[in-house]
Amino acid sequence: MNCLVIIVALIKRIILSFIQMEKIKIENHSFTAFSWFAGWLFTIGFLGLSFWKGALAILVWPYYIGVFINSII
Repeated sequence: MNCLVIIVALIKRIILSFIQMEKIKIENHSFTAFSWFAGWLFTIGFLGLSFWKGALAILVWPYYIGVFINSII
């Protein structure tokens, strides 16, 4: 009889945990990443940068975008 009480308590706990479970919202930011990458490629092509200057642009370009956005805000 004692095992039956334990099993019922476990089942009750499992059911309550499913009822009280929070919903998880998954956000997909692939469009933002693609836009950033497309802008980076456009910048390299528009300025006619070499490979190494383009690789350096990966590090420098976001800084200048941040400075520009900060001046707007």
